[in-house]
Amino acid sequence: MNRTDHSWGRPGFSYITGALCLLVWTTSVTADAQDSGLLRAAADGPVPGDPGISPVVSGMSQVRWLSMYPAGGSGTNEEEDVYRDGGGIELIPDEVQDRQQFSLKVSGRLQSRFTQFDDRGPFGNPSIAEFEMERVRLGFRGFVYDRWLRYNIGTDWDSDGLGGITNNGGLLHAFTQVDLQKAVGIGWGDRTALRLGYWQTNFGRQISESSKRLQFVDRSIVSSVFNPGFNTGLALLGEFTHRYRRVRYELAVLNGLGTSTNRPRDGFDNKPAVVFRLTEDVIGAFQRGESDNALSAVPSMRVGISSAFTWRTRRGGAGSTDEFDDTPALLLAPDVANGRPFFAMDQLPGAAERQYDLWLLGADASWKYGGWSLHAEYIARWINRVRFASVDDFRDFTHGFYVQGGYFLTEKVEIAARHASIFSSGSGSASPIPGGYRNTFSEDGVAVNFYFRGHNSKLQFDAVYFSGAPVNSSALNIRAGDRGTMFRAQYQLAF
Repeated sequence: MNRTDHSWGRPGFSYITGALCLLVWTTSVTADAQDSGLLRAAADGPVPGDPGISPVVSGMSQVRWLSMYPAGGSGTNEEEDVYRDGGGIELIPDEVQDRQQFSLKVSGRLQSRFTQFDDRGPFGNPSIAEFEMERVRLGFRGFVYDRWLRYNIGTDWDSDGLGGITNNGGLLHAFTQVDLQKAVGIGWGDRTALRLGYWQTNFGRQISESSKRLQFVDRSIVSSVFNPGFNTGLALLGEFTHRYRRVRYELAVLNGLGTSTNRPRDGFDNKPAVVFRLTEDVIGAFQRGESDNALSAVPSMRVGISSAFTWRTRRGGAGSTDEFDDTPALLLAPDVANGRPFFAMDQLPGAAERQYDLWLLGADASWKYGGWSLHAEYIARWINRVRFASVDDFRDFTHGFYVQGGYFLTEKVEIAARHASIFSSGSGSASPIPGGYRNTFSEDGVAVNFYFRGHNSKLQFDAVYFSGAPVNSSALNIRAGDRGTMFRAQYQLAF
C-alpha cells in the first residue's frame, strides 16, 4: 500500500475494538444457531439431487465445488496438497472420464484490510489509518490433452501492486508442470514433475506457505527480508517415502532472485540463481497451513531446509542492469549522514556496485496437535565480494529467526503469538561504507482469528510492535525505519 498521512489517530483502534466485540457476539449467536440446526443445511452447501442446483451447464460441462470447508470443522478443515486438487470451481467436459482431455478450475481470493500505525521512528515516516484491498486474486488451473500436462495462471488486482507490477490485473504466476513419470516414464519416488514458467520461489517455510493460510494477517519481517520473490525458470520437484515418512523436494534454476518477469533484454545480468528446498514429515502426515484447523487427533511434525545462491554483475561496470533493484539484495543499516534509512545497495549515496555473491541458507520446523500449532524458522544470508571501486570493498552477514504458535479456543476461534528478530553486521573498506556496522530489528505480535468456513472465510485481528522495520514492504504495510505498534484487521473470502 502507499503510505500517506492521515488524521484518524487513535480512534481507529477503537473501531477495531468495537468490531472485535461485535464479532465475538456474532460468533456465539452463530454457534447457537448451528447447534439448533438452523444453519446446518446452509453451511453444508449444495446437496446432490437438490432440484435448485443443476450440475450441467449448457449440456456440455459439469460444475462442481472442490474442497470446501464444512461447518463442523473438526478433523476435516484441511485442503489437499499443492500437487493435488485444491479449492475452487471446476469445469469439466461431459465425457467419459478416461477420455477427458481438459479441465479448468477457477479460484479467487479477496483480502479486505484496515491498518492503523503511528510511526515513532527517527526518520519521520508517515502514519497510516486506512482501508485497502491487500490481495485480490483470480486463478485458473487444470490440465490439457492429458492429465500429466498441467497449467496454472494467477493474477493479482490488489490496490498497491505487486513488486512493481501494475495493479490492474498484474500477472502473479504462470507455469506449466509435466508429470515425468506418466509422460515419459522417468522419475524417482511417488511423483516427479518438471515445472517451467514464473512463480513464487519456494525458499523457507513461511515464504512457501500461501498467504491464504497464514496465522497472522501477514508474514513476519524475517520472511520479508529474505524472500527471493517471484522468478522465471525451471524446476524439478517431487516426493518420495523415506522410512515411511513423506519427503518433498524442489530444485530450481532461475534467471536470478527477485527478478520479477517484466524485464527488458538488458534487465538481467545473465547470471542464474539456484534454489533448493527439502521437507520431511517426521511425525504423521503434516497438512498445509499454519493453523491446526483440523484439530488433529494425532500429532504431526515437518522439518525443512532451504538454500539459494546467485552472483550478480552489472554490464559494463555501472550499467543499467536492474536486477540489483529487488530483494533480497538488502543492506540493513541506517544512513545516519542523510537522516534516513537505506535498505538496498542502489540506495547507497554515490554507490555504483558492480558485482557481488549472495548465499541464503535456512532451516525450519513445524508441529501441530489438538488445535495447537508451533513454528520456528532460521534464515541466514551472506553478501560477499561486493565491488564498488575494487573487489571485496564490502561484505554483509544478516540472519534472523521467528517463533510462532497458536491455539484454538473453540473450533472456530484461534489465538496466536509471534516473535521475530533480525541481526545484521557488515564492514567496508571504502566509500560508501568506510567501516563496520551492527544492527538489530525485532517484531512482537498477537493475533485472534475467527474461522467461519476455514481459511475460505475468516476474520483476523493482530497487533504487532516493530522496533525498527528493516525493509519496505507493501504487504506488511511498513516502511524501512518504522517503529511502533501496528493494528490490522482483515477479512478473507476465498473459493
